[in-house]
Amino acid sequence: RRMQLQGHESARAGRHYSGMWNALKTIARHEGLRGLYAGLVPEYAKVVPGVAITYCTYEAMKSLLLGSDFNAAR
Repeated sequence: RRMQLQGHESARAGRHYSGMWNALKTIARHEGLRGLYAGLVPEYAKVVPGVAITYCTYEAMKSLLLGSDFNAAR
């Protein structure tokens, strides 16, 4: 995510990453290993509900289209 924002925020801060490994090393060096996980909880809070809705919809449609015989055979 930081490399996606590099053009906007990093230009002002004077930081530029030359690639993925350089970004990982730089973040780990300046912010510690904890910096690599920054923003993980908000990202999960955003993604998990959508995945849950998708999964429940898939299961409901599978049961509806294939009928209860398919689920009983499993």
